[in-house]
Amino acid sequence: MGLFDIFKPKKKETVVQVATPKNPDNDYVNAVFLSIHKGQPHSHNAYAHLGYLSYKLGINDPTQKHIDMFNEGYFREARPEEILTTYRVAEIKELLNSHGVTATGKKAVLIDALLEKVPQEELNLPELFRLSHKGWDFMEQHEDLIQLFRNPYNITYE
Repeated sequence: MGLFDIFKPKKKETVVQVATPKNPDNDYVNAVFLSIHKGQPHSHNAYAHLGYLSYKLGINDPTQKHIDMFNEGYFREARPEEILTTYRVAEIKELLNSHGVTATGKKAVLIDALLEKVPQEELNLPELFRLSHKGWDFMEQHEDLIQLFRNPYNITYE
């Protein structure tokens, strides 16, 4: 470094800051948590194994987070037909046969026959959950936060 280097303008460094949640109840965390659960019906602890829930989102107990968000109305209990869509056709046929119901056809037809002929109490379906309207609306309102989680450095093809 020479004497005249002191007078040269310094280069500005570009710093990219990625939101790191300190509070597991902020909008960023809630929006990402809901987006993870938007698919098939699931149980309270379905995603407890995901390590990034802890180190990226600050959620140390995903099961409790799910229960809390269910209590706040972001999730609802799945209806029997929604739960049965998670079953394989062979499992549905087995349920039909165990209740003495014969049916053939596609999965939707088998589910309809099962729900029509067998009382829900006898099906012993697991307790599963889906996003409620409140959950979907929250996700739509915070789509930018979900995109930030998926692509924190805003990398595009362009």
